[in-house]
Amino acid sequence: MKTWLITGSQAGVGKSTLMKRLAEILGDTVCIKLGHGLRKSGGWKNYFTQTEDAIEFIKGQDSAREHCLVESNRLVGKINTDTIIFLDTLDGERRRDSDKLRASAKVVLDKKTSENSWGKGLK
Repeated sequence: MKTWLITGSQAGVGKSTLMKRLAEILGDTVCIKLGHGLRKSGGWKNYFTQTEDAIEFIKGQDSAREHCLVESNRLVGKINTDTIIFLDTLDGERRRDSDKLRASAKVVLDKKTSENSWGKGLK
């Protein structure tokens, strides 16, 4: 199973939208979101608030699907990943750990990047 971790510099940067679109493209995929608070009505089926619960669920999916898409900043460095994607905003309030998250990513998407630059990270 290939594990994709989607991270970002702030809320509302498009992490969930990217995960949804990648799931549509990749096919045999399980999607997992590690967040805060209550699961939104109509939100992700595999929604966790506890890091340990999300990690255990991911481990249990190892042979069940071809791809595992995970939306979480907290799991950087805590799970084995094939690709980390970081969505950045260059304006507004960024997370304090944005530079660390960005440095851990294989693919960085922001207003300055083009497909030519980020597409190389997927090969």
